[in-house]
Amino acid sequence: LVRERKIHLAEELFSLAQSLNEGGEPGLLNYCTGGGATVKKNLQKTIDAVWVPTSQEDSGHQKVLCGPKLQELQRRALKPSKKCSENTSFKVVELCVGGLASILDA
Repeated sequence: LVRERKIHLAEELFSLAQSLNEGGEPGLLNYCTGGGATVKKNLQKTIDAVWVPTSQEDSGHQKVLCGPKLQELQRRALKPSKKCSENTSFKVVELCVGGLASILDA
């Protein structure tokens, strides 16, 4: 839920929990408060932990790009693709292989 709604602050999650509680879903509010009347002291740490990378691949996205690596990425982004040229054309076709369309056609 935290990632899905891009929540970064305990106050944001607590506000959402209050809204859900008013709608008859007390579970998140109970989690945020620990059954008490105020926000749990460690709720912000819990939310922060959701955003910590879990693997080496993910951690690369948090590193600042600078110097040669940034220049190389900029060069590659500005370089035209070998696969596409001025003469490349695209044809858009409508294709449906199942689902509701195949039921309606039956």
